[in-house]
Amino acid sequence: MHLRCAILYLLLAMSLSCSAQRKSASDKVDKEEEPTSSLHLVMRGDYSNSMEPTFQVIRGEKALKMLFSHINKTRKPGIPVPAVDFKENILLFYSSGRISGQKDLELCIKKEFRDSIWVGVENKIPLKKVNSGISTTPFCIYSIPQTAKKVVLFKNKEYLNKE
Repeated sequence: MHLRCAILYLLLAMSLSCSAQRKSASDKVDKEEEPTSSLHLVMRGDYSNSMEPTFQVIRGEKALKMLFSHINKTRKPGIPVPAVDFKENILLFYSSGRISGQKDLELCIKKEFRDSIWVGVENKIPLKKVNSGISTTPFCIYSIPQTAKKVVLFKNKEYLNKE
């Protein structure tokens, strides 16, 4: 009788141990999902007034107005602030920082996970050398459907995020 109890106890302990290990291993893996979000270009320009690479997720009117006050700091008249329904969409702003020449930037969704969206910068359009004395601070603004997921910029194996 004691032998049967010992064997049952051993089998029960092994099955609980194995299922606990399987569960904890599956919890650690953040499963990649098929991208359900899509990006839509709102605006792009050559002068953002951001000397360093900048990525910003804009979830409200106040943050959008602050961004445009920075962009329009040296412009008269300034670029008009786009109308955005923040109940439906959020905006993604990216500036490459100061460069020589001109460059059109393009964002794309690289990966989407259960709790995050990784956005990447595509350099499909080559740098246009205008004049060696001209430097620009190109930027782009994209809209994406409203989401509670964290949006992360993935660029050259670095993470830039201000969310």
